[in-house]
Amino acid sequence: FRLAAKQGHPQASLNLAHALRGGGGMTKDNVEAARCFRLAAGQDDDEEVRTNAQFALALMLHLGQGVSQDQSEALRLAILAADQGHKDAQQFVERWASEFRSG
Repeated sequence: FRLAAKQGHPQASLNLAHALRGGGGMTKDNVEAARCFRLAAGQDDDEEVRTNAQFALALMLHLGQGVSQDQSEALRLAILAADQGHKDAQQFVERWASEFRSG
């Protein structure tokens, strides 16, 4: 995945990020995973890859995994993914809104 990701292939960046985040056959590296998710999230080529990367990066920002915790950016990315039909992102935004309303 690394070579294809370095060449700018969005799906390869997404796959590499997931492998790095979960340690799937690789040394776990959340910093590099976040960087790869950010690259894939910025791609215009493939909506599914983009929305998956946006939501994965949103979760990392929400939890502060590999990046500084940033709730505003996490919510912004989750909303972008939710608006594009990502089901998990929609549920995440709904839970966030519910928690906000309840206090």
